[in-house]
Amino acid sequence: MRVGQGDFVYELDQGWGRLPDGWEYVDEWSDVRQPDDVYRDAAGNYYVAELGHLDGATPTTLGARVTVRDRGGRILCAFGDAGDATVPGNMASPHGICVDSKGNLFVGEVTYTSRISRGVLPAGTHVFQRFERVAR
Repeated sequence: MRVGQGDFVYELDQGWGRLPDGWEYVDEWSDVRQPDDVYRDAAGNYYVAELGHLDGATPTTLGARVTVRDRGGRILCAFGDAGDATVPGNMASPHGICVDSKGNLFVGEVTYTSRISRGVLPAGTHVFQRFERVAR
């Protein structure tokens, strides 16, 4: 759970958490794949680490990704779910996410979890990736 600017609480509900006393429901983003972390940058963009699908875990069917969204939840871009999770730039299980003052994105992953059994991903699969913002 994170508290954002404007007194918004972003709860990453994976089926067990609920809002604390004193807060009320305002809105939701329903097209998120098992959210695990969210980060808001200075420009108001939200970076969401999405764990993907729980069943059929293989390196090519995880469906984990990072989405960049506006305040309303509209996806501005999504990446990391283009196939083999062991390939740099793709995601296995993003758990931590942040953006530095230069706009570089950092994603921490867990490659051996309750949903990714030992041996599904080979030893040495990335567990931390950095992405640099490039000019458009």
